[in-house]
Amino acid sequence: MKAHIIAILLLAVLLACQPAEISKPAPVEVKTTENFVADTPVPETKGESGKTIIPTPSESTQIIPEAKTFNVEAFQFGYEPNEIRVKEGDKVHVHLTTRDVSHGFAIRELKVSIAAAPGKPGDGEFVASKAGTYRWSCNIPCGSGHKVMSGSLIVE
Repeated sequence: MKAHIIAILLLAVLLACQPAEISKPAPVEVKTTENFVADTPVPETKGESGKTIIPTPSESTQIIPEAKTFNVEAFQFGYEPNEIRVKEGDKVHVHLTTRDVSHGFAIRELKVSIAAAPGKPGDGEFVASKAGTYRWSCNIPCGSGHKVMSGSLIVE
């Protein structure tokens, strides 16, 4: 009899500890237009047929440029590739991976700092705002050759 009472009490405790069912909100339809600047109003006009015409992005808004992506692999004591070429004004995305220990990718003049660890890549974006050659280096101490780890960003 005691075993039945204990089993019933245990079952009651387990049921009481179950999380309450959470109701999900109704789905909301969100209409987006890729590459539009969010704060720019899109004027609507009526065509000859009376239908609403929404202008294309080139007519009403400024398009946000897509980033140029570069996959950079760091290793003791270098980078592959060790040179990146872009045009002035380009948005640059660096996907940093490492094949051995933690490394960084830093360009002081452009205020860029990306870190990656084994199995944990790092990502960063910046605008190549001014023409010139910029040296990037590892900003995470990684061994005896750390100081010679560098590459070049060439902005044309």
